[in-house]
Amino acid sequence: GGVCSPCGAECVGCIAPGSNLGPQCLACRHAEDVGVCVASCPRGKYQDNSSSICRYCDRQCVECTGAG
Repeated sequence: GGVCSPCGAECVGCIAPGSNLGPQCLACRHAEDVGVCVASCPRGKYQDNSSSICRYCDRQCVECTGAG
């Protein structure tokens, strides 16, 4: 038999061992930012609760917790 390798820490199931890249993960554990599974969205972005994708804050905000 083959040897199983762990997925990236931010992936829930994967098709490429050790990767946190969105296309190689079956799902992201926390959030997805520009095609990469991440523990949290970077500064200047917020996590869209319906899709778990990181989206940009309003231009007037440095940080935010949601749209607007």
